[in-house]
Amino acid sequence: MKHGNVRENAIEILKLRGAAHQKKIVAFQITNQGWLYIRIRKYSVKLNNKEVKMKFNREMYLKEVGGLFLIIGILHLWRAISGWSLFISTWSVPIWASYVVGIFILIMSWKAFHFAKSK
Repeated sequence: MKHGNVRENAIEILKLRGAAHQKKIVAFQITNQGWLYIRIRKYSVKLNNKEVKMKFNREMYLKEVGGLFLIIGILHLWRAISGWSLFISTWSVPIWASYVVGIFILIMSWKAFHFAKSK
């Protein structure tokens, strides 16, 4: 998207199943941490045929993602420590993979909580 002599990144969501979304071009930026931030001011959702305006809350989103990653990471490590078998179709997932994935996801959880605190 171009504003005068300045070019700005933008994205347009054409379809989002089961949710109302902005039907316009929205500016976004990629920071030096590699995160993609989409500036969403407000969006609306239909609830019982009434349109409800909602504000995107970055902090709450990051806390929810961090909590989900925390649970998944703990389950992977629990599986590895307990020695439970895990099969995907006919492939047996090795125990060491759960250690690696568990630690990686716990680091992602910590980062999500860390970014939720920072402004």
